[in-house]
Amino acid sequence: MRLGLERARAALGDPRRLIDLRRQGLDDFVERAARALYAATARRRADLRAAEARLYRLHPQRRIADQRGALAAAERRLVASGTSLLAHRRRTLDALAGKLDALSPLKVLDRGYSLARGPDGQVLRSCAGLRQGDDVTVTLRDGDLRTRIEEIIARRRSWPPTDNS
Repeated sequence: MRLGLERARAALGDPRRLIDLRRQGLDDFVERAARALYAATARRRADLRAAEARLYRLHPQRRIADQRGALAAAERRLVASGTSLLAHRRRTLDALAGKLDALSPLKVLDRGYSLARGPDGQVLRSCAGLRQGDDVTVTLRDGDLRTRIEEIIARRRSWPPTDNS
């Protein structure tokens, strides 16, 4: 029986060794469980941060702030565009005003020309329709002359006049 007991004891092994093996297995299990728990916690934290970031972007105050920034940028672009357009239009207007000024009858008078008006006040373009004795008003740069036609000398339409006219 002793032999049987010895064999059974040999087959079972050293109980301290068995306990140590079980302890080692338990320690490994605890370590794996702790790592798994840490990894799961880390994943949950990352998910939570991502959800917080999405919520932050979708928060009405954040969206309002973003829209205000976009509106301010659009306003700056609009003001710059309006200023540029206004400057362009002002240059165009100045050029047109210069052309208009150059064509002004007053500028023509400054160059030594005059403007004649018939008895009806209409600008005279031709001798046709006028008679000797009609009153004509001649406008010069610095005033008007009231004149009376003494003679009408018709000229051909060629310009400049020739000595044969």
